[in-house]
Amino acid sequence: MPELPLPDDLPRLYTIRTLLLTLLTTVTTAIEEAEDPRPRVAKVPRRWCITWRRAPVGHTRVGVLHVADCMLATGQPVDARTVQAERRREGRRIERCETCAPQLP
Repeated sequence: MPELPLPDDLPRLYTIRTLLLTLLTTVTTAIEEAEDPRPRVAKVPRRWCITWRRAPVGHTRVGVLHVADCMLATGQPVDARTVQAERRREGRRIERCETCAPQLP
């Protein structure tokens, strides 16, 4: 195999390495799919939704945590980091929905 000319500077070498690792991952995945053609279930990141209850000014605000596809969930789905940040905020409390009973992140 002929020797490939490589650049001397580190940033371009890192770029080439990243490209090659990405190609290796893509080829490995293609080989695995060719060896086992059964459809794979993609992992969907877990999502939640917080429904806030009304509270008078100065009182603790209570939010109900739902699994994103719960029939009682309203609002935009949020990720685990957002739920954890809301649980740590002063003057807020997060309770679990009794219908979908989500696991707290």
